[in-house]
Amino acid sequence: MRSAVAREFSLRPATIEWAAAETIVAIGGMPVATASPYDGQTGVTDTFANVQQIGSIFAPDLENLQALTPDLIFCANWQQSLVPMLQRIAPVHVFDLRSSPELVDNTFRLVDDIGQIIDRQEGARNYRRKGQMELDAMRERLLPLDMPPILLGALVPDGRHISVFGSGSLFDGVLQQLGLKNAWTGPMNAWGNITQGIEVLADYPDVLFLYLDAGSSTVAARLALGSSSLWNALPSVRNGNVRPLPFAWLYGGLPTVLGFGRSLVAALA
Repeated sequence: MRSAVAREFSLRPATIEWAAAETIVAIGGMPVATASPYDGQTGVTDTFANVQQIGSIFAPDLENLQALTPDLIFCANWQQSLVPMLQRIAPVHVFDLRSSPELVDNTFRLVDDIGQIIDRQEGARNYRRKGQMELDAMRERLLPLDMPPILLGALVPDGRHISVFGSGSLFDGVLQQLGLKNAWTGPMNAWGNITQGIEVLADYPDVLFLYLDAGSSTVAARLALGSSSLWNALPSVRNGNVRPLPFAWLYGGLPTVLGFGRSLVAALA
């Protein structure tokens, strides 16, 4: 049964969180406005070229949003402090992609929820089915390969640190979906990532280190690392087991899951 919100507000949704924005598009809708986590990185907002940008997900332009008169606003539970202000503009739907430890499953549930709310149930069912089929196909493609443990991370611009993604992160969930082993077993923050000195890679001589290419910050890091004797002495670096991956948003929805999975398969297969 469609909710009262769905009956009244199905045509002009706005989002101030990326997972909702990309999910709406994936099931055949289009937000009238969206905030973005990407800060202008090339290519990541091409899908939303005709959608009004209202700034960063961390500090959306609420005055601009109000002028666009959306019928409904999607935000994440970590943006809860904005809800009283958002409710002055339109009804608000708050979603939680960390409602259970199975983060990839949560992205599938978000597809269902948004499909119901914006009256795109058929698009949601189709996208969910195709998404699961694609994940299964990726897993099957990687299954025959003898893959080493993988360390996922990002390079910090200072050239002395890396961020590592482990248990509790969406990316770790994708590794599990694809039957891959995350080498990191160390501590994590509540969001599934932690910053460590580059020397930590010495403890993982046999891993494949895959890092997200975050544009200018990664360029700065690679420049600094190029002259680092410590970095160049690390086994994974010496053995050529360090590879970039296209940037992906750690807190994305199912489109992010699938895009990140495709990047992993391309890097590994």
